[in-house]
Amino acid sequence: MVMDKLFIAGVSVLGLALITGLFVPIEGADVYFPIGVLAAVLLIAAGWYNSSRKNVQRTQVQREIDAS
Repeated sequence: MVMDKLFIAGVSVLGLALITGLFVPIEGADVYFPIGVLAAVLLIAAGWYNSSRKNVQRTQVQREIDAS
C-alpha cells in the first residue's frame, strides 16, 4: 500500500495541508485547510482500496494456480 501512487499523493497533500494550515499564515486558510485534509483522506482511501483489490486478485489467481 505504501508504494501506491494515490496513497503517496494523499500523504503529500496531507503534509502540505498541515504545514500551510499550522505554520503559514495565508488568507483563506480556514477554507483551504479542511479541503486539503478532505482531499488527502480521499486519496489515501482510494490508495488503500486499490491495494486491497490487488491483494484479493493475487490471492484469487494463486488459488487457481494451486487448484490446477
